[in-house]
Amino acid sequence: MILTASRPSEALCARWDEIIPDKKLWVVPATRMKGAEPHAVPLCAEALRVLGRQKLVQTGDSVFPGGGGSPLSYSAFATAPAKAGIDAACPHGWRSVFRRWAGDIGEVPRELAEAALAHSLGSVEGAYWRGSRAVERRREIMERYSQWLTGEGAQVLAFPTPKKA
Repeated sequence: MILTASRPSEALCARWDEIIPDKKLWVVPATRMKGAEPHAVPLCAEALRVLGRQKLVQTGDSVFPGGGGSPLSYSAFATAPAKAGIDAACPHGWRSVFRRWAGDIGEVPRELAEAALAHSLGSVEGAYWRGSRAVERRREIMERYSQWLTGEGAQVLAFPTPKKA
């Protein structure tokens, strides 16, 4: 969720059949998107590593399964950092972190930042962007964001990977 600037509900319900590894892409179906349009999410190298770790503990169709193999509940997800002794922002707040990084640090053009967040553009601006979501341009942005989050001097820590029995 953090590495893709996706909404918590989109990430929690991610399914393996939505991931296109050879294109380094996650396509969230319209039925799970707030705007009722499919959203192509470019996957940065770190997001692909997270998916690789999840593949090692795969128990079903859900990328981030809960106890019974169904998607992890929002409640369990939201409270996991505190239970692990990690001081973390609320899950949805990470989208705000991305947007602030994009505007204040990453110098990302507004329309690309908004496309990464799957936000609708205004009616006139949106009409010119119809059909184009600049996936490859957003891929480079997400790599830079990932480096800011996880590179040297970053303050973001990954949760430990559970060992498969």
